[in-house]
Order: sequence, then C-alpha cells, then structure tokens
Amino acid sequence: MPKRRLRFNLLYLILSFALAIFLWFYVMGIQDPTISETFYGVSVNVVGEETLYQTNGFTVMNNVESSTVNVRLSGKRSVILKVNPEDIYVEADLSRITKAGTTSLNCSVVPPDSTLTVENLSNVRVQVDVDALITASIPVKLDYVTDLTENEILGTTSVSPEVIRVQGAESELSGISYALVSPEETITASYYEDLPFTFVDSSWNPVETSYTTANDSRVKVSIPVLEKKTLPLEVHIAEGGGLLRDNVDVEISPSRITIAGEKSVVEGMNALVLKDVDLSTVTKSSSSTEDILLDEGLVNISGVNTATVKITLQNASEKTMIVPASQISIINAPQGFDVTVLESDIQLVIWGGNSVISVVKNTNVNFVVDLTGVSDSGEYSLALQVSFRDLTTSPKVVGTYKVTVDLKPTPTEEE
Repeated sequence: MPKRRLRFNLLYLILSFALAIFLWFYVMGIQDPTISETFYGVSVNVVGEETLYQTNGFTVMNNVESSTVNVRLSGKRSVILKVNPEDIYVEADLSRITKAGTTSLNCSVVPPDSTLTVENLSNVRVQVDVDALITASIPVKLDYVTDLTENEILGTTSVSPEVIRVQGAESELSGISYALVSPEETITASYYEDLPFTFVDSSWNPVETSYTTANDSRVKVSIPVLEKKTLPLEVHIAEGGGLLRDNVDVEISPSRITIAGEKSVVEGMNALVLKDVDLSTVTKSSSSTEDILLDEGLVNISGVNTATVKITLQNASEKTMIVPASQISIINAPQGFDVTVLESDIQLVIWGGNSVISVVKNTNVNFVVDLTGVSDSGEYSLALQVSFRDLTTSPKVVGTYKVTVDLKPTPTEEE
C-alpha cells in the first residue's frame, strides 16, 4: 500500500509540473504580458552647446558627455527582451539653460521601439554646470634667479607677448592675476628661450584652468647679461687742407665712460668715437658739445650723455708766394689764336701746418687756365686753377685767383 501511494504522488507531481510549464508558455507565448525593466548606464548625447554660448554667452564647466542615466521602459515582454542600453537614445539639449550655475537638466528619451514607454521620464536628468564665457588680458610676469660677477649686470629683460589673451569661465578667470614664466636654471649668462607659462593668483599660487583657453602657449624670454667696460672717448681725424694730425690738439671731457653690453660685443671695443673731423675744413680752434651715442644693446653705465670736444690749432700759418706767370699752362685754346697772359707774377697765399708749407717752392706750383668756350679774339678774365706736385702733403690754397688773357689771331706768313 505505501509503495502504491508513493508512485501515485510522484505521478501527480510530474503532471503538475508539466501543467505549470504549459501554462507558463501559454501565458508568455500567447498573451505576451506587459513588463517594466530598468536599463542602467545609458549614454547621454549632448547638443546645443554652441547655441548656449551664442545666445547667453555661457560655457559648460563639467564633462556632460561622459554622463550616464538610468531609463525604465515598459512594454511587451517580447520587445523589452530585445532592448540593450545602447539602443536607447537620450539627449541633453544645453540650449535650454538660461542662467549660470548648476542646472539639473531634464533629458529627452527616444526608445528603440515606438511601443515602449518611458516610465521615469521626469527623473532622467543630468547635472550641468555653466558659467559666463568671458575674455581677458593676463599680464606676463618673469621670475628668475641670477648669479653674476662684479663686472656683470643685467640688461633690460623682456617677454613677448607681454600679455596673454584668454577666454574662459568667469569664475576661473577671476582668480587669475598673472601668467608666470620662470626659467628652471640660475641665470649666469645671457638667456634667450621660449618657455611655457603657468596661470597664478596674486600670491603666485597656481590656478586650475580646465575651462580656459589661451591664444599663446609659450613666451619668448630675453634676459641679457651685460659685461661692463671702461672706454676712452675719441674723435677721428682726417688729414687735409695742409694740416696734419700733429697740427691739432684734441681735448675731450670727460675723456672716458663706462658702458655695458653683451660680452661678445664689448670684447672687441677699444674706444668710442664721438665725431669725425676733416682738417681740410678747419681754419681755427673750436669747441663743441657732442652727444655720446651707443649702438643698440649697449648701456651707458656712467650716465654721462654728452662730452665737450676742444680742437686747438697749433704750428699752422699762412705763407705768401710770388710765382711767375710763366708757369701758367693754357689748355683748350681755340685754333688760330695766340694766347698771352697779361700778368707777370701771381701772388699766391697758402695755408697749412708749418712743416707742410715750409717745403713748398715755386717749382711745386701748377697753374692752369682753361679756355674752353673761348672762340673769339679779345681779353678775358679767367679762373686760375692751382695745384701742387712732388709734395707728400699739399697745402690749402687761400682764396680764388683769376688772370687776364689776350687772344689774337695768329699772323699768317704774308702778314
């Protein structure tokens, strides 16, 4: 009896299980009930960021593109089972934001099947931080350490550009005071480099600028190290007009100044030339004030910008010579005429250093009269050209000279 009852119970259980399976397949396969399911980590598509800036001048301060949301869908079970999170389109339209700050922005949701319904639509939101987008000019500050010798000084340091144009969130830019540039090494020689910069506050503490962009990323840094050198002041003397260098005494006050410049430049400098003096134009002693001009890159350490130059003539005089007119040469005389110089002697005055004029003799003098343009008989007053020969240095001719010449036709044999 017990065995028979056991077999009956087992058969009953098998029939019940089979019936349950049949009913489940009937209900699920034929009736296809409506169910709900939550899909986690659905990606958000961000739109309207450009409109947000153009309309309201706002910029986004957080990475909305990496946000995900949870979407709860309801619908036929057969449809729900086919849905994956990436099939659901979620959109955050930033152009709907109208004020700065943090906004919990409601997203639109498009299910992959029109028969599906979004149950939690009002709760599908993303947090968006926005701020006013502004531009600013940030001054560049240069920070460095030097180790110079007693004979070295710093020249004029510079940075280029001097300001950095930036665009970014107002909350970030309000904390920026400077763009700080700092060479890593100690400055011991002239330093010229392109360096990156760091945005800092008024206490030179770094400022985080995740949402700020700059027009430049590097700054040209110039830190010249100059070497001091004391140089005499000079004038260049060009001999001429019968005067030699020994015929002038030059006194310059101050006689020297101290300058500074790049070592490669000042090493080859032995003096500073104030002016050029052409002795052919000098007839008397003179005094003048000259500007002390330096080439670009040189610095006047002495702070004296002018010097007095006194030029004193010495051992110079005039000499009067009587030269016979027979030494006059006639050139370009017209054919068929005889030319006669009516003067017998020429009184010639010359000027120069005593050592120059003392050696000048009549035989050193050349006189020339040019008859170009003269074609008729008669008397003419013409310029007398004076030059010298066989002299190391020629004196200066004082004044201008003319002679009278007489042109007469050359007599024929019959005449």
